Amino acid sequence: MDLIIKKIIDKKEKEIISKEVLYDLPEWFGLPESTKEYIKDSQDKPFLACYADDEVAGFIVLNATSKDTADIFVMGIKKKIS
Repeated sequence: MDLIIKKIIDKKEKEIISKEVLYDLPEWFGLPESTKEYIKDSQDKPFLACYADDEVAGFIVLNATSKDTADIFVMGIKKKIS
């Protein structure tokens, strides 16, 4: 399995990736309004996606707390990759 990490810039692409992954994890992201907020707010933050054999496997979004530090805003990894 080939893994690739890509920085995602495009807001629409961020939305598509975060929806695909977060909706695959209802045990963790089961409140629709909260999930929508994560998806919306992720569009303006640093976003990295992981691809396994050209399929989205997961993502991480960082929240800059200063010019030198950041924390994890939201992240998710799909349960199964086809």
